[in-house]
Amino acid sequence: MLFELLSLLTFGYIVYHSAKSRSKTVDKNPSPRNSKQTESRPRKEILYEGRLYDVTNWVNKHPGGKLIEFYVNNDEDASLAIQQFHLRASTKVNIILSSLTSRPAPDVPSPVSGKDLKYRELTRDFCRLFQEFQSEGLFEPNLSYVGVKILELVCLGSLGLCLVLKSGSLAVTAVGILVLNLFQLRIHYFIHEGGHNSLTGNPRMDRLIQAIAY
Repeated sequence: MLFELLSLLTFGYIVYHSAKSRSKTVDKNPSPRNSKQTESRPRKEILYEGRLYDVTNWVNKHPGGKLIEFYVNNDEDASLAIQQFHLRASTKVNIILSSLTSRPAPDVPSPVSGKDLKYRELTRDFCRLFQEFQSEGLFEPNLSYVGVKILELVCLGSLGLCLVLKSGSLAVTAVGILVLNLFQLRIHYFIHEGGHNSLTGNPRMDRLIQAIAY
């Protein structure tokens, strides 16, 4: 759950900060990364770990949808967002990035205003919190806990079905229906955590568990 909470905080920070950046007046003297265009359309680039990656032909294939657009050609460093949202898929991310055309990012100094300084300090605090959680092992999958949750589902489902199907009493049947409703509520844990690859640490296995839970 800590992983999910941190992901939500990351998403909120990204959306808020990017919206603020987009609301600023457009500079009449665009930076070098914005001035380069292809013959048919502007080049779309994102900044990641000191390099600009050309995502012009890949941006529409992004599994995360339009979120990547927040980091296209607006001088926002996408490194932290990419690392957080793809924490368990870093190998795949590196493969995709290595297939894209890239160039060193120009070192263009920019003044740090009060708001920018606040965002920079917020980012440092977030990174510090993430490193503390990571050092404590809070992002490591707990297979024992997942096993207990599966056993809980099996018990709830079996008990609910027995009460509904084997009982001739209306009151007992009603209790069985309540137990099955509880089973349905508890199974959403696997649907949610599986979608975020937070169950076993294996994305394929987590998606399989999520599909079965559905």
